[in-house]
Amino acid sequence: MMSKRDKFVWDVVLIFSIIIIGYYGIYQMYSMHTVHKEFRKSYDEEIIGTDDILQKQIISLENNLQNRHEFDFKINKYPTDLSAVISIDKSSLGSYYTYSALRISGIVSGQTPRAIVHYRNQVFSVVKGDSIAGGIITSISNDEVEILTDGEIKEYSLQPNNQNNN
Repeated sequence: MMSKRDKFVWDVVLIFSIIIIGYYGIYQMYSMHTVHKEFRKSYDEEIIGTDDILQKQIISLENNLQNRHEFDFKINKYPTDLSAVISIDKSSLGSYYTYSALRISGIVSGQTPRAIVHYRNQVFSVVKGDSIAGGIITSISNDEVEILTDGEIKEYSLQPNNQNNN
């Protein structure tokens, strides 16, 4: 049998344990309740299906898409000169010829003028009416060749370093 002293110690330990377990249990439940209450408040304030911010974003994206469809990007002169589209440091590329897909390297005058054209690492001798680079040669002058591509006349100069880009 247990003495009164042992019984007293066990009673104190038991009561102390019940108090600690009860306190932490209540504290944990209160903490979970607080978090649940915050989530519930957030959920109740959320607008589902008719979110004004989302609607504004969709309208903005649709307007942006419409503006892009209406944008008409055209280069009237020297369409293979990339510096008309993006910023290129020409000195780092060496010369114009290294980044131009089509260039005129010579023009032969006469009854039927001919142009010597470099296109995709090949050399072509063309006359008025020939097709090259997706277009048709419409005229050959002493210093320029005009090519009709997609309904537009594009001019290619014999001396590309003196070109003025649009």
